[in-house]
Amino acid sequence: MRCLPIVKNKEQLVGKAKEIVDLLRPHMFVFYDESGAIGRRYRRQDEIGTPFGITVDFETLAKRYRAP
Repeated sequence: MRCLPIVKNKEQLVGKAKEIVDLLRPHMFVFYDESGAIGRRYRRQDEIGTPFGITVDFETLAKRYRAP
């Protein structure tokens, strides 16, 4: 699984992405990446065959998600 903030210069997005990584890491391998442009990060993950991913964007911060 990959977890990426949509932009790396917004501390709120980076913080939320790292929070998600911390929640998931005890249960699975999670790859966190904030280097380069988002398109390059998507392409890198696609090249190595990452099956699932989470992208943290401004909508993520605006909504309050609850686990079922």
